Amino acid sequence: LAARHEHPSATIPQNMLRHVAAAAFVAFAAYTARDLGYLHEAPRPSGSCRLLPGSDAFRSSEDAQEWSGGTVLVTAGDLRHVFHHGVENAAPGALYTADLAANEPAARALPLVGCPPGLRFQPHGLYIRRPYIYAVSHAGGAAGSRVEVFEEETEDDRLTGARWVRSVSHPLLKPNGFPNDVVAVAPGEIYVTRWLARPLPIGGIANPSPWERVEAKFLFIANVLRLPITRIIRCVFDLEGGPADCKVVGGRHAKANGIAAFDGDVFVVDSLSFSITRYARTNDGDLVERDRIKTPHAADNLNILEDGTIHLGTMPKLHQCVDPTRQPVVGALTVIAPANASAPVPRDVSRGVRTGDDRYVFRDAINSAGDIVNQISCGVLVGSCDGGVAAA
Repeated sequence: LAARHEHPSATIPQNMLRHVAAAAFVAFAAYTARDLGYLHEAPRPSGSCRLLPGSDAFRSSEDAQEWSGGTVLVTAGDLRHVFHHGVENAAPGALYTADLAANEPAARALPLVGCPPGLRFQPHGLYIRRPYIYAVSHAGGAAGSRVEVFEEETEDDRLTGARWVRSVSHPLLKPNGFPNDVVAVAPGEIYVTRWLARPLPIGGIANPSPWERVEAKFLFIANVLRLPITRIIRCVFDLEGGPADCKVVGGRHAKANGIAAFDGDVFVVDSLSFSITRYARTNDGDLVERDRIKTPHAADNLNILEDGTIHLGTMPKLHQCVDPTRQPVVGALTVIAPANASAPVPRDVSRGVRTGDDRYVFRDAINSAGDIVNQISCGVLVGSCDGGVAAA
C-alpha cells in the first residue's frame, strides 16, 4: 500500500474558489436585497393625501393620463382578480374621469359607446392621443389580450364619453396577460410593452396547472437574475378595420413596463433594471437605444410633460410587490427633471442606497404607506410639486 500525499499548496486553488464563490454569493444577495428595497427606509407618507370622491368604485386601477386642462382618465380593470383568479372572476372593467382642476374634484365612470356585443374590457395600460384613446385590455378566453381603441366624445370642451373604434389583436399580443402598456405615435401606429415571457394561467396565478407552476419557478429565477426576457411590440393598422401588422422591435428588457413618447422618441420603463430606456425610431419603425436613465426606485408607468419632466409611479420597496394581495405596498410619485433645468427640483427621495442618474434630479412628490393608496403604479400631477393636485 502506498500513501498518497498532496502538497499543501495544491488545495489553495480549491479554497480560493470556495471563497470567491462565497463572496460572489454574498455580494449578489446584498445587491438583490438592495434592489428589492429591504435597505430603503420606509417613505414618510404625504400628509395631504385623501381619497378622491367616487374613486371607491375603482377596481385595481393601473394607469392614468391627463386628457386636457386637469381632466384625467383612469383605468379600472380589476386586475387583481384578472391576474390572480382569472378574468371570469373579475368585475367588468371601466374608464373613469375626474377634473383635478375643479374646486372639489370627483371621479365618474366614462360612458363607453358602440362596443360590440359581448366585448370584455379589462383595461391595463392607457394612452391618449387625441381624439383617440388606446387601452391594453385582458379579455381572457379565446379573445386573449389586445388593445382597444376609442374615440373621445366631447361637449362644451368636456370629455363626455368614448366611442369604440376597433380592437387591435395579434398573436404577439394575444397570450393571456402579455401586453402591459401602450403608446401611439400616429393614429394607426402603436408600441406595446410585453412584460411577461409566458402567459398567465387562464385561471389566474392562484390556480396554475402543474406545468405552469414549474414555469413560474423558472420565471421567478429569471426575474431575480434580471434576464432580458421581455420585449416591445410595434403594431400598424387601419382605424377602419382589418388585420394589424405587428413585429418585435427594440432591445430586450428584464421587465418592460410603462411606455411613453416624447420629442419623437419612445421611452420604456424596465422595472427590474431600475431604468428608463430612450429609443430613437427608425424609418421602418424599429427602435434603437439612444440613452438610458437610471432611477432610484423600481418603476411602473410614466407620463412625460411638454417640457420633458417625467412623472413616474415607483415602488421603493419592490419586495412587497411579490404578492401585493397579502400586504400594503408603499409607493411614490417620483418627478424627474434634467439637472440643468432652469428651475430644478431638489433631489428628495426616500433614503436608500440608490440615488438615480446624476444627470437628473429626482423628487418623490407623493409618498404612500400603502393605506390610502396601495402601490402607486402611475400618477398625474396637475400644477407644481409643492402646490399641485395629483391623482395616483
